[in-house]
Amino acid sequence: MHGLFPLLFVFTFVAAAATDPFTGEWVANASRAGKRSVGMRTETLRLNVDGVRIIVLEAGTGRDGAKYSLKFNADCDGKINGILGHPEIDAVQCWRSDTRTLVLKLLREASAREWRTAEVAKNGQTLRITSTVEDANGKEEKSVAVFVRK
Repeated sequence: MHGLFPLLFVFTFVAAAATDPFTGEWVANASRAGKRSVGMRTETLRLNVDGVRIIVLEAGTGRDGAKYSLKFNADCDGKINGILGHPEIDAVQCWRSDTRTLVLKLLREASAREWRTAEVAKNGQTLRITSTVEDANGKEEKSVAVFVRK
């Protein structure tokens, strides 16, 4: 019985220290993407999730064809978190519906600019992000981007 206690302790510690399925570096896989967005096109993502806290480093090509980067920290608790230094986005709201799904609402001047649903595959190697934006006429446009773990 004395030999079993340390084993249980080690197992519990390792399970608690396991990383979140979103944490890591992700690279766009254009060959597996659905309809591409006419807006910002994310090319690389670096995500770090610790409990409800998420740190996002995103880089890609903007609507004008220029390269962009976006960095923000947020709590995935539904509260609004500010974003500094980005011309199109100044806040984000984040929710977690389960361990493999994040929902983000990107805001500008308190108005939703884009909704994103991010889902990690069961094997943890693919990330699919469905984005929804409204065009100039108020028509909803959806796009899908697929990323692979780097």
